[in-house]
Amino acid sequence: MIITLRCIGIDVSKRHLDIFDEGIGVSERVANAPHAITKLVARWRCDVLVVFEATGVYDLGLREALRAAGIRFARINPARARDFARASGQLAKTDPIDARMLAAFARAMRPAPEQVSTPARNALARLAKRRDQLVHMRAQEKNRRSEAGTAPWSNASAANKHNSCRVSLRSPGTRENVASP
Repeated sequence: MIITLRCIGIDVSKRHLDIFDEGIGVSERVANAPHAITKLVARWRCDVLVVFEATGVYDLGLREALRAAGIRFARINPARARDFARASGQLAKTDPIDARMLAAFARAMRPAPEQVSTPARNALARLAKRRDQLVHMRAQEKNRRSEAGTAPWSNASAANKHNSCRVSLRSPGTRENVASP
């Protein structure tokens, strides 16, 4: 007896999950909330492959629930899913259609399931992502600083004129008339 792999496609959004289970051939929508996800995942056995597009933090609860239940899943690049839909001739774009297309993608392409990650690995990934953000912000600030240096009012002679004006406003022996730098 051969047990076939049941493919499930999930379209993830901020507020809800659109699910297409090819085993029963029905689409459904559930809230993207921990209690709804836990209830959903409890219905599935280990002989399923769940495929969804990588959506950053919106799929985090789903990933954790699937991992805790021992269910295989694959997060795929949204561009790869879009290319598959285009190659399949699916031009319409709605959440239930996307979920059905993701199930078909799982059946046709058999993407590799995501590796089990540990809490330490997740923490390291978050730290690396934050470092990348900070490096990007530093580059932006360097660009802003260099652009500010080319403005006519920010060159060295303008700063010298400003300082000389401040000195000339001071009368000998009195410092209370001018605010200190």
